[in-house]
Amino acid sequence: MRDFVLFMYELAMKKEIGFKIIVEDKFPNDIETDENNWNAKLVFYGNDKEHPFNSDVCNILKELSDNLFDLESYSITKEQFDSIKNKSVEYYSLPLTQKEFEDLSRDEILK
Repeated sequence: MRDFVLFMYELAMKKEIGFKIIVEDKFPNDIETDENNWNAKLVFYGNDKEHPFNSDVCNILKELSDNLFDLESYSITKEQFDSIKNKSVEYYSLPLTQKEFEDLSRDEILK
């Protein structure tokens, strides 16, 4: 889980990628059912002009979804899956940059 926490915090600090976090934890009468269950979603908008790599994120996730389906249905082998993954890593090689935040005084923040 440590790797996941680090990845999510790092991803949140990248300029070129933006996402919305949706946590659904409120249920009618505070009762969780099969239809209303606790979940969290990350939403990446592929056409987000402020985050130019979001479309790549959407393409990567679509490819991953398809490849996981193929792997789990035995349409491809683990070796083929790993090969596809490695090709994707090579293809999507543009660097991401860190968001920067100005150091503001308390008065500037309150304005």
